[in-house]
Amino acid sequence: MALSGAATLALLFGAAEVGLRLSPWEATAFALNELPVPGLMGDYVPHQRGTLVLGEDDAPWPYQFTTNAQGFRGPLIERQKPDGVFRIVALGDSYTWGDGVDDDAVWVRLLEERLRRCGAVEVVNMGFVGRNTVGEADWLEEKGVALSPDLVLLGAEPGDAMDVLELDRDWDNRAAMVASSRPAWLVRSMAWSRVFRVAMGSRIARRSRAIQRPADAEGAWLRVRESLQRIQRLTEGAGADLLVLGIAPGPAEDWTLARLEQEAQAAGVAWYPVAPRVDERGDRPGWWEIPGDGHYTPEGNAALADVVHQALLERGLLPEGLRCGS
Repeated sequence: MALSGAATLALLFGAAEVGLRLSPWEATAFALNELPVPGLMGDYVPHQRGTLVLGEDDAPWPYQFTTNAQGFRGPLIERQKPDGVFRIVALGDSYTWGDGVDDDAVWVRLLEERLRRCGAVEVVNMGFVGRNTVGEADWLEEKGVALSPDLVLLGAEPGDAMDVLELDRDWDNRAAMVASSRPAWLVRSMAWSRVFRVAMGSRIARRSRAIQRPADAEGAWLRVRESLQRIQRLTEGAGADLLVLGIAPGPAEDWTLARLEQEAQAAGVAWYPVAPRVDERGDRPGWWEIPGDGHYTPEGNAALADVVHQALLERGLLPEGLRCGS
C-alpha cells in the first residue's frame, strides 16, 4: 500500500532526525551548553535552567543559571514600572549576563541587593551571551525602552567591535532576530528538532551573509560609535540617563579599552572605566579572571558591583533615596 504524502514526509523527517542525532557531530553541533535556542531565536528564552562549563579541559569551571518568565537572568519584574521604583536596565554581553557565576553572584544582582538597602529599586539584567554593541542597540529599542528605565547601564568591551568585524558565529545579532524570531512560537516549539535547527541555522547564515559589514577594524569601530549614539538617543527618548561601562579589557592589539573609550567620547556618551578600577582592587591586573576563560569570578563580580555602585554615586546618577551607602 502506497504511503500518503504526509506519511512520506513524516518518515523522511524521522529518518533525518535519527541520522542527525546519531551523527558524530551531534555532541558539538547541538550541545545544550552552547545555548542553541537563544541562538536560533535571537531572543531571550524563559524558564531555562542548567549548568554551563567554562575554563580549560583540565580545570573546568561549572556554574548554574536560570532564566525567569521573561527570559532574563534575575527576578521577575512587571513590565509596568511600579510607582516609586527606580528602574535600572543593564545591557551587555556575557560579562553582564554573568558568564561563569551562579545567579546570585552576578554583579547585576549584587548591585541591586546593595541599592535595595537604601530604597525601592530594580536592576534588570538584559545581558545576552555573544551580543555586541549593534545588537544591544537593537535590544534596547526592542525590549528595554518598554520597561521605562530611569537609568541604562551598558556593559561594553573592546571585543564588541571585533565581533562586528569578524562575526565568528553563524548567527549574528540582526540576522538571528530577522530570520528566526517570526513566528516565535514555532521556533520555541520546534527547538528540540535537529532537522529544524539545521534548517533555521542555514536560514540565519544566509541572512547574516547578506548584511553589509565593515571592511576593516576602523569600519568596525565606526559601527560601534554609531551604535553608541543610537543607544544614547533611545535612552534620552525614554527619559533615562546612560552610563557606558568599560567592563573588560581588550582581546588584541586592535581592540583595546582605550580605543573603546575614545569611541565613547566621540559618540558623546558618559563613560566609566570599570575594568581598570577592578584591577586596582587586586594584586595584579586580571586577578578577577576565571582561569583559561577571562570572565569574572564570583570575587570579581563582587568587586565589579562595588565599582559600578561607586561610579553611580560619583556621577550623581542615583536619586537621593538610593545614596545611603555613599
